[in-house]
Amino acid sequence: MNKIEFSKRQLEIIQAAIELLNEKGYNELTLRDIAKKLGVKAPAIYWHFKNKALLIDYIAEYLLQQTLRDIRPRKGNELWQNWLRTHILLLRKAMLSCGDGGRIVAGAHLYPAITLASLMENALASLRSAGLDLVQSRTIIMTSIHYTFGHVIEEQAGSETFDIDAPRDDFTPSAFPNLFELTDPTVTKKTLADKNEFLAGLQLIIAGVQH
Repeated sequence: MNKIEFSKRQLEIIQAAIELLNEKGYNELTLRDIAKKLGVKAPAIYWHFKNKALLIDYIAEYLLQQTLRDIRPRKGNELWQNWLRTHILLLRKAMLSCGDGGRIVAGAHLYPAITLASLMENALASLRSAGLDLVQSRTIIMTSIHYTFGHVIEEQAGSETFDIDAPRDDFTPSAFPNLFELTDPTVTKKTLADKNEFLAGLQLIIAGVQH
């Protein structure tokens, strides 16, 4: 697989950036902060990454390489459903490995974030070799990837869809019984945590294709 090779200095910058992302998040990350963390002047960072956008693309590639570096198409009689499930979970793992990793990977360009392109290429090859046509394969893969992007970004945002304690007279259990039922810890734990909400959603996508 073609992949980006990082220089030693690029790796130092990327790893320092990841530490800052874990501390302060995407919006607050600056090249000047990275330079300060490494004990160098800002121009030393710009020599390797001309702007923050390019650095973010390289961070995405670095995160993806940690879990998808040796990606290959499905082999023999391996079910395409199992192949796709395994690799989408690896994509999610890569995105969750860094603060705001969801935003970083979801917004990355396919070059230099070439491992994301490799995931798509190998997924297309795996589904087409199982008998699905190009259009079907693309729909399944992009739906799964976009679902993963959105789910991880929401996970890392760390905010609830609604505030159950909001002081609004029209936001009551009688008006929204199902939403309020979901706030019951026993319900949430049984239906979401124990069954793995993300995997349950992914399985719905895959099951929908089978039908």
